[in-house]
Amino acid sequence: MSFLSIHFPRWVWSEVCFRIFIFVIFLITEELSPYHRVIQPEEAWLYRFPNKVSIVPSQLLWLILVIATLTVIAVVFAYNNDLNLAICAIGVPTLALPLNGIITNIIKVTVGRPRPDYLERCYGPEYLTITEYTRPCIGAATLVLDGRKSFPSGHSSMSFCGFGFLFLYIAAQLKTFSTGRGHTPSFILTLITLLAPTLVAISRFDDYHHHYQDIIVGSLLGFCVVYAIYRQYFPSLGDPTCDKPDVPFSGYEQGAGEARLYGRRTLSSLENPNCIKTV
Repeated sequence: MSFLSIHFPRWVWSEVCFRIFIFVIFLITEELSPYHRVIQPEEAWLYRFPNKVSIVPSQLLWLILVIATLTVIAVVFAYNNDLNLAICAIGVPTLALPLNGIITNIIKVTVGRPRPDYLERCYGPEYLTITEYTRPCIGAATLVLDGRKSFPSGHSSMSFCGFGFLFLYIAAQLKTFSTGRGHTPSFILTLITLLAPTLVAISRFDDYHHHYQDIIVGSLLGFCVVYAIYRQYFPSLGDPTCDKPDVPFSGYEQGAGEARLYGRRTLSSLENPNCIKTV
């Protein structure tokens, strides 16, 4: 099916515009100032760790997510030549990632929990001897503000959101969890996709950028968000048709007299592409 031969309904373009809007909101929330939580003397040890460079920088994480997602979708498309499946697949992470980012950032600035390396961010080399935590910070403003955005872990939530989609998508295409069959090879291949976000999450603990609670909550948050959005487009992984989307996202093949059937839903007529009926 040629991309140029597809007629995209108006609601598809609305989805595109909505994703752009959500992404802009995500960028805005990145710049919000966090709540200034008071540090009590008895908890100061939690924030007295050295400030280290991120093992997995944010730019690298985004690059990995984009390349991995596009690669998997492209490989599946090359195998089955299903443009509708490819477009639905792209629709999930393009909504899940910015939406997850918004939720994560709002929680971060609302809670305002200091990072493990906050005291060095705030007071510099003297952080080990500081006992008065009400003193003004002397560190760079951006570094200090970012130091109060520990909960939940953004790296963990984003990595489990992005790679969580790949886990769901690969499991669906291989029908790893559909009933009535043994799936040991596909199960192992599917499970490998969760290794990458797990390593990213662990790295945030190793470089003293997050507490373990931040990482656990961030990981769960990211996977829950992507699963909720994934289920808007695809059936459950145990469904016999889990490898096909529920929604005919890409419209019709040129010259087709009737809609193509995907999963359990189809379009009812060429004149009303927004009308979906159950079959």
